[in-house]
Parts: sequence; C-alpha cells; structure tokens
Amino acid sequence: MVQTLSLAIVIGNLGADPEIRTGQDGHRVALFRLATDSHRTDTHTGRRVPQTVWHRIVCHNDFLTDLLERRARKGQLVFVRGAYEPRPRTDQAPPETEIVVSAQDGDVMILTDPGR
Repeated sequence: MVQTLSLAIVIGNLGADPEIRTGQDGHRVALFRLATDSHRTDTHTGRRVPQTVWHRIVCHNDFLTDLLERRARKGQLVFVRGAYEPRPRTDQAPPETEIVVSAQDGDVMILTDPGR
C-alpha cells in the first residue's frame, strides 16, 4: 500500500492573541490564525496586487499550548508545522481546512519578540 502525507508548513503573523480553551476532560487547546502575504496579478491591469491569506491553526500539544498562552501575541511571526484536516461546517458550504498540531506530531515556534 502506498503511504500518503498531509503536511503543512506556514510562517506568518498572528492575527490576534491565541485563544486557549479547556475541555471537560481538562485537555487544553490553542486556537489562532496566521496571516501570510503573497501577490497576485490583476487580470484587468496586469499589476501585482498584494494578497493576504489566513490560516486557521489548532494546537493540541499541551507544552506548545502553554508556550503560546504565555508568550504569543498579536503580530508576532510564528512557524507552524502540522497536518491539513477538513473542519465540517454547519451550513451547506464545503468544509474549511485547518492546520492541526497534534500532541504526537507538529511544531510551533515563535520567531519574533512581542512588540516587533
């Protein structure tokens, strides 16, 4: 059987401070969004136009969740490695994709100090 891989690596800026949630079992999860910048070509003018893409990140790693709660702040540059996973939606729209950092695999690194 052929093995497959779902891997995402994103380096972007935090759109807001991470949201930390605690489940009934005491498991803590960090939720945050990263913005990455790119450019696209406007079909009418031929000019390059800046474009921001937002990535939804869910971190299930207790150590990394604690680190994000203590040190991560809006605007910081952050590296994330995790798996792409579809997230079901309540309306009829197709599922959204999120990057999941699990307790067994994945990584988060804060690359800049707060306020920079």
